[in-house]
Amino acid sequence: MMSDDFRKMEYDQLYKEISENTNKVYLVLNICITSTAALLG
Repeated sequence: MMSDDFRKMEYDQLYKEISENTNKVYLVLNICITSTAALLG
């Protein structure tokens, strides 16, 4: 059986990783939108 502390630690690490990846996606999306606007403008 896994302890509650271990589960919480794993959950926190997964949450942090998902949050970081979401921020990366938004950053790339903003760069793409800015680049497209610059090329079209």
